[in-house]
Amino acid sequence: MTVVPDSPHRSGGPVRAFQFRMAAGLGLLVLVLLSLAWVSSAEPVRLSVAAPADGTAVRTAPGEVTLTFGGEQGIETVFLRVAAEGGAEVNRGPARVEGRRVVAPVRITDPGTYLTTYRLTLTGGGEVSGVTAFSVGPPGSAPAAQSESSPAHDHGLEGPLNVALLALDAVLVVGSLLLVLRRPRRRTPGH
Repeated sequence: MTVVPDSPHRSGGPVRAFQFRMAAGLGLLVLVLLSLAWVSSAEPVRLSVAAPADGTAVRTAPGEVTLTFGGEQGIETVFLRVAAEGGAEVNRGPARVEGRRVVAPVRITDPGTYLTTYRLTLTGGGEVSGVTAFSVGPPGSAPAAQSESSPAHDHGLEGPLNVALLALDAVLVVGSLLLVLRRPRRRTPGH
């Protein structure tokens, strides 16, 4: 019976260990990217309803301003200020969070346009901010609706996806360099 010795390519030497480490690292990277994609797919927090509605006129002054937000993250802290056009604040105490709603008691005594400025800090670390406007007075006195904060200023969950893509780039560059530098040398018979 003839025994054939294992060739260097079949042994579990440094080449096999390197391939195993690369496969394990790539598998771990795929898991991290999938988990970041799952986290990033959460619905962003956005203003869904304002009362009084943005750009409307109400005949009687409201006793409170209510903002309702959609999205999956919780509201951690809130800043909400209601002010007349001249800048005079009409808040009658701090805003309170009631689930997905933020309620601010106000004391409005004069007709005119009022701006509601808000900034929320979310449990995931993001921020949402914006401005709405309403008028107290006859129906023809409605202000132009305020545009919500621009997407470029939105502090949503876009960051983790960008970090994941940068990490993927770094791993691919390092992996490519390792493959080039640690490529196994071809052995010729007799050496």
